[in-house]
Amino acid sequence: MEAQVGRRVRLLRPDGTRERALILCASEADETYQVELDDGTEAVVPLSAVEQLQPFETLPPPRANGATPPPAVAEALKAEGNALFKLRDPRAALDRYLLGLRELQADCRFEAGGRCLLKPPGRARGAARGALLLVVAADGASADVEYEPIGGGARGGALGARVRALLEAARRLGHGEAKEKGEEEEEEEGEEGGEVEEDGVARERVAMLVHPTHEELQCALLLNASKCSLLLRRWGEALARAGRAERVAAHARAGAERMGALRRTAVAVSARAALGMQRFGAATSHASRLLALPPPSDPEEAASAVKEARALVGEIHRRVGEVQRSNKRLAKELSAWVSAAMSASEEHVDATPQPQPSRPGSTAQASGSASSACSPNRLMEFVPFWGTLLVLVFLYVAVVLGARGL
Repeated sequence: MEAQVGRRVRLLRPDGTRERALILCASEADETYQVELDDGTEAVVPLSAVEQLQPFETLPPPRANGATPPPAVAEALKAEGNALFKLRDPRAALDRYLLGLRELQADCRFEAGGRCLLKPPGRARGAARGALLLVVAADGASADVEYEPIGGGARGGALGARVRALLEAARRLGHGEAKEKGEEEEEEEGEEGGEVEEDGVARERVAMLVHPTHEELQCALLLNASKCSLLLRRWGEALARAGRAERVAAHARAGAERMGALRRTAVAVSARAALGMQRFGAATSHASRLLALPPPSDPEEAASAVKEARALVGEIHRRVGEVQRSNKRLAKELSAWVSAAMSASEEHVDATPQPQPSRPGSTAQASGSASSACSPNRLMEFVPFWGTLLVLVFLYVAVVLGARGL
């Protein structure tokens, strides 16, 4: 066991997932290891939970060179990431996928005719937009671009009506949906409305260059990375990466059928990421867009895609109902707490000694008693109680308004 100290290993967690760790010390008496996880925390684990790393993890990750071009290296990193993902080690798999994306990005050029994803100008919020580079400045500092539109809304029919009803119900929830709605409108306006072309776009606004010949690989790496972020409960990262994958797939120049499947997966992942953030309006919006995308040409795949979309809508409906019921239960509990606090305050006031009428010749004594009753120490006895009561009242009002959708 002593030889294991200082080695990197993989831990099997009780929930079946895995993660890497560094062995700090070993205890032969109880057969345990003290380890340091990738996030810096330490833990004591049994010997049975420790596994060896994959052989390729003990070697430096592959890099592009004269003999191996970047796309081939990215494909190898994707395969390694897939092997780690099957082991249910999303953190290790994510590292491989991101390395693959960096290799592809280094192989892209900022030149006319290329595709890219642009961030909004200035401090504006919103998703990155796909764009075609029309003219690039001689110094490479800016370019004139034409934006790529992204369409898609809920289809008609009973399921489309259900999606729209869910969207309205989700926006009535008091879980930050007012802010979310503004973000969604800004994002949609940025995609559908706004400028069709823009001149002098700074190079710094380019969030990502789309690879000219390996769009499918780039899209797959983004999607796999977003799925890892979902497992790690990094909802914002998952949403951003899935959104980029969708934009890459939306206007791919080859492999329409395969890129269409990747685009549908990207929209579904976006919906689940928004659902994890309890952004029900955004999740329902993504679900409606999933329903509007062209189905696969194969009948079995088309039926599977519709089934997945229906399951997603059903899950959103279930989660919306859970939050609504949770809000009502919390409102009742807070109401009981506030009532108890009010009763306690009345008892506290009734038990407070009342000042006695002053008698002739006892002016100094009465003055001293009043001074004692109004002393800072006496007043501070009431501060914690009333502070707690005010917090409870505030929470009660906030939850009740949220449960009612105000």
